[in-house]
Amino acid sequence: MSTDKGQKSFWDIVDLLDWKEENSGIEVVEPAVTYLAKQSDDFIFSFDEQLHQHLYDIDGIRLGEMFMNVNDGYLSPDGFLYSKCLIVAEGEEYYSAIKNGEEIPEDDTWLDGFEDLLYIAQKAWDRKHPNLRYPYILDINVNGETGSNERMW
Repeated sequence: MSTDKGQKSFWDIVDLLDWKEENSGIEVVEPAVTYLAKQSDDFIFSFDEQLHQHLYDIDGIRLGEMFMNVNDGYLSPDGFLYSKCLIVAEGEEYYSAIKNGEEIPEDDTWLDGFEDLLYIAQKAWDRKHPNLRYPYILDINVNGETGSNERMW
């Protein structure tokens, strides 16, 4: 993502998440949504593309087996996706450590997940364009859904 004109990078935007204990998922993502809603459409789309790239990059059997170990041997596609979202939402340092096998996610990661991360770009775009009759359309080159990174499974 370009950081021209003082724009924040993908990880800077992730760092805007507000993790106060009392916050719901919607409240946690609000600072990132607010920031993105003030950016260009291309910037919003780029954020979403990067999010899915990061989810894709950690999609695979290594983390999938960890997820199944705390979920009675079951791999829920949505649950695993939301768990990968939490890994991304924890920030660049944690994400990189997990991706590189330097750290193992806590069991809470697999049980909690963070689905709201998936909707930051859509919420920002909707806020920026409140009167449009057509919805936000995710047009990305890579998919972060569970099982999408076939070479890692």
